[in-house]
Amino acid sequence: MTDLNTFQLGKYAKELISNTLTGYGFEVHPADSQNKSVDFIAITGNGNSIDIKVRSVRDYNYIFFTKEKYTPRNDYYAAIAMLLPGDKPRMFLIPFTEWFSKPHSPLFADHDYAGKKSKSEWGLNLSRKNMEHLQEYEYTSVLEKMKL
Repeated sequence: MTDLNTFQLGKYAKELISNTLTGYGFEVHPADSQNKSVDFIAITGNGNSIDIKVRSVRDYNYIFFTKEKYTPRNDYYAAIAMLLPGDKPRMFLIPFTEWFSKPHSPLFADHDYAGKKSKSEWGLNLSRKNMEHLQEYEYTSVLEKMKL
């Protein structure tokens, strides 16, 4: 993975997420190309749909979603592909509503930059220390629960 540029890494992560969704019986459709805040629409076996935004990382770090583009709702998920050098890919599926339900978790950040140059954001502190908090969002276990 270390030889992939940022674009290639993102494309690989999207394929990995999409293929895993398909393997779990979801019907996967690309989102409208004009909507940059959603990469896929996944439809469960019972007809419910969820919107998914994919982010990839190749190191422990901080990632964010600007609040103006990413409004939390029950059917909206962040799919995180951790592609650390020398490790198997690890994937996580986090409902955007978690930023509201776990405001004191060290994993989730909520930054309002009113009156400043930066845009307000929802953040994820992806560190070794926070991996224990991230485990509950392990991709396959979340997908198994959705299939029910």
